[in-house]
Amino acid sequence: MNEEPSSFILNPTSDETGMRLDAYLAEHVDGWSRSRLQRLVENEDVLVNDRAVKSSYKLRDGDVVEVDLVEVPVARFEPENIPLDIIFEDDDLAVINKPAGMIVHPGAGVQSGTLANAIAFHFDLSEQSVEAQARGRVGIVHRLDKDTSGLIVVAKNDEVHEALSEQFRKRLVFKSYIALGHGPTEQNSGKDRGRDRPQHAQPSADEGRRHRPQCRHNLESA
Repeated sequence: MNEEPSSFILNPTSDETGMRLDAYLAEHVDGWSRSRLQRLVENEDVLVNDRAVKSSYKLRDGDVVEVDLVEVPVARFEPENIPLDIIFEDDDLAVINKPAGMIVHPGAGVQSGTLANAIAFHFDLSEQSVEAQARGRVGIVHRLDKDTSGLIVVAKNDEVHEALSEQFRKRLVFKSYIALGHGPTEQNSGKDRGRDRPQHAQPSADEGRRHRPQCRHNLESA
C-alpha cells in the first residue's frame, strides 16, 4: 500500500500467524514507524476481532485487524536558522556541541530559540515519524540542562533513535562532565550520592543499609 486510507481492515494469511501484531503492522502500513504503530495499539486505534489487544499479541488464523490511522498534530515549534556547532555527522546521526544558555526542547512559555528549533532547520527530518516531530524531539536522544554546555546526540531516523535511546536506558553510554570551581577544597575526589530530597520527604534509612553512589568526581588544581 502506497497511500493508506484513514481506516482499513487487514486479514493476516496463514503464513503470518504467530507474528506479533506490531511487527505485522510495520510490514503492512507504509510510512509509519513501529513505535508509532504501537502507540495506535495502546490507544485502541487498532482492534483485532473487534477488541483491543496489546502490541505483543500473536496473530491467529482467521484474525481480522481493523486499523484507524489517527493523525498526529503537527509540530509545536518552527525551524529557526540558529548556528550549530556540529562535531560529527553522517547519514544516521549527528553530534552537536550545545552552548550554555540554550534550552534543548520547546516547553511551556518557550517555543523558539531552542536546540530543537535549530535542528529542525539544519537537518532533513523526512525519515523521522510525524509523531516524533510533533513531540518536539526531532531526533534528540538525551538532554542537557539549559546552563550546561556539552555534546548531544541527534538521530536522523526513528530506527537509530530507538537504538540509541535503548543504550541510554541501559546505561551503556559513558558520560563525563567537567565543572570549574573557585576556592579551597577539603578533598580531591569523592562520590556524589545524588540530589537530596526535600526535608519533609526524607525517608528513614534502615541501619546498615548501603546507598549506591550516583557518580564519582575528581578535582584538579590549576
